[in-house]
Amino acid sequence: MSESSQHDNATSTVTGTVARTPNQAVEAFKKKVINRAILDREVIAERLREAQLADMFAAGTEDEMFEALSLGGMTALKNVDNGTELEITGFHYVEGDDDEYKNSLGVFIVIDAIRLSDGSHLLLDTGVERVIAYMDAIETERFGYGFPVKVRVAKTRTRKNRDMVSFERIPERVIQGETS
Repeated sequence: MSESSQHDNATSTVTGTVARTPNQAVEAFKKKVINRAILDREVIAERLREAQLADMFAAGTEDEMFEALSLGGMTALKNVDNGTELEITGFHYVEGDDDEYKNSLGVFIVIDAIRLSDGSHLLLDTGVERVIAYMDAIETERFGYGFPVKVRVAKTRTRKNRDMVSFERIPERVIQGETS
């Protein structure tokens, strides 16, 4: 069998389906995430309602109450500080019809996370395609493990002076006094 025909019949690790080209794999992934967004619609609506109400009941000031009203229980991933370490426990797809979330996939995701520095629970929303693809890879255990996963928020400033947000591994730390 020739190398090109082996590639043509390769199974996509992204979608688990047979894809003949990388473009076909991307198209299959788009269909998958749109279908998942439809399935996740009711689940995520309930989670967001609960999170927003919890934030409203926790509000100690009028300003905090108005902030809870405006955020809808979520924090945009792009607004999380660079270097913030998170434990991600899962995520849901949401249909992306809002201009803020326009991307090539037509969906955004809401990530369930815990901020490692203080243990606070966060609902993070993002439409960044590479983050969505990473989350799918973890959910499908493409690298041999699933959730929960620990990551660090990584931001890079672009030439247009915008922050490009992604995740990176949390470096292993050597603790003084520990020996291997």
